[in-house]
Amino acid sequence: MSSVSATNSGSGQQILTAALSKSLQEAEGKMALQLLEAAAATTQVMATPASSSANLGSHINIKA
Repeated sequence: MSSVSATNSGSGQQILTAALSKSLQEAEGKMALQLLEAAAATTQVMATPASSSANLGSHINIKA
């Protein structure tokens, strides 16, 4: 009977490990998606000019 309970215990640990691994992978996936969404939002904000001062510095007078 000892071998049967040891086998069940080993199977239980494997199932617990698999469940914890799955939940960790899901959490990492959610964080990765949030990072991608934040990067996409930042890129969209940077792509649109803020105002007329966006042209500031585009013409530089080099003659003294």
